[in-house]
Amino acid sequence: ADKVGHQRVLTALMVANAVLLNIQGQTRSIEVLLLVRLLLGLAAPYALSLTWVGIAAPLAYLARAMANTIMIAQVSVGVGGIIAGLLRGHDYATACGVLSVAPTLNIVLLLGARPPRATSSPAGNDSCLRSILDVLYLPAFVAVLWCIFVHGSYYGLCLTLPPYILKEVHRQQESAVGRTFQLAGFLVVPCHLFL
Repeated sequence: ADKVGHQRVLTALMVANAVLLNIQGQTRSIEVLLLVRLLLGLAAPYALSLTWVGIAAPLAYLARAMANTIMIAQVSVGVGGIIAGLLRGHDYATACGVLSVAPTLNIVLLLGARPPRATSSPAGNDSCLRSILDVLYLPAFVAVLWCIFVHGSYYGLCLTLPPYILKEVHRQQESAVGRTFQLAGFLVVPCHLFL
């Protein structure tokens, strides 16, 4: 992104997200599903978006701009939960198709938008690689890695176990499980707004 431009890379990632979401909805193989989920993770625009905000936002408004970006991401997670709750499991392909509208709209916005005037110049290839290597030697890097691992494990646990327990142990219908996740999606937004 530093070499060819954040806007161009984000546009490519949005195209990848739109295509992969539709493939995910149509697949009937667990192996293909895992591969598509892996590719979706690699095509996630979250970190690149925050980097772009960090380059483009004035220093005085950097914290607010970062917070707003994270807030929008959490709102999108909540909206995804609402859509998934309204459409039941057998409508998975439809849910993925509906969700793919969001990256498609982002593509249109990114293609029509002027690149923001950067307040700090992005690093060149050499200095970028040197900065990454410097981070690896920071004492806090291990703590950051551990936090990412814990967050990912917790997130995966929260998305996997509750639906299984609600359906298999408590014999809840898919619609009831969907409503539970709708409520969770709504609660995420005020929580992050407060943070």
